[in-house]
Amino acid sequence: MYIREALVIAFHSMRVAPLRMVLTMVGVIIGITAVVVLVGFGDGARKNFNDSFAPLNTSLFISKTAANVPGGNAAVPLRESDVDALSRPGAAPNVAQVAPLRNGSAVARLGDREYAVSVGGTYPAYLQARNRTLLAGRMFTDEENHDRVRVVVLGTRVINRLFDGDVNQALGSEVRLGRLSMRVIGVLNPAGDDQDNLAVVPLNSSRPLFGGADNVNMIGAIATGVDTVPAAIADINRVLDDRHNVKDPVSGTTTSPRRSPS
Repeated sequence: MYIREALVIAFHSMRVAPLRMVLTMVGVIIGITAVVVLVGFGDGARKNFNDSFAPLNTSLFISKTAANVPGGNAAVPLRESDVDALSRPGAAPNVAQVAPLRNGSAVARLGDREYAVSVGGTYPAYLQARNRTLLAGRMFTDEENHDRVRVVVLGTRVINRLFDGDVNQALGSEVRLGRLSMRVIGVLNPAGDDQDNLAVVPLNSSRPLFGGADNVNMIGAIATGVDTVPAAIADINRVLDDRHNVKDPVSGTTTSPRRSPS
């Protein structure tokens, strides 16, 4: 009954006030269109943000604690075996890639030119973990790291000092890094500050430059997605706490001392 009366009233209003009907319809159409446009704009902006900043949103960095926790044990250095543990299939399911970093410095030489550079021994995933891109050439591969191939990716400041900024001349050239001869295979895009004064080499190839030590200064980890970052952090804490025998992560105390598996 009420529906029939409502329909009668509606049709009567449409007959006696057609202009009002048209304006109402136009208002409804404009409102719906505005909502659709705004939703589409928001989705597009969200996608562009995720595409641009997803590498930063999913990157995690692990370093040795700067100081001992009161009541805890002495901080233990990170080692290559920690990297292997995190990389082991199934050990950290929410971690997609791991990129250790061993920092140091060396003198880069080309002929009679010399330039002091920062050296980073790492894995190919370094680029994604640090949100860096290549200006030219390529990054080294996992196979080259495994085989200790002596290749290097240089920052633009090093290219400017040794090759007068000629990227094409740099690619394929042999440079001395400390006492090692390295073949230039890539050039990093400029990042500013000291990030352009960098020589990136395979972690295994960097060992002679650092006296054969298996310590690493930092471990970069990449979560499988933005939504899995908390789970990735939990995975990393679980694996490293187990390796370093951490009994109480808050206080830093450990179980009875034992050597971590390598």
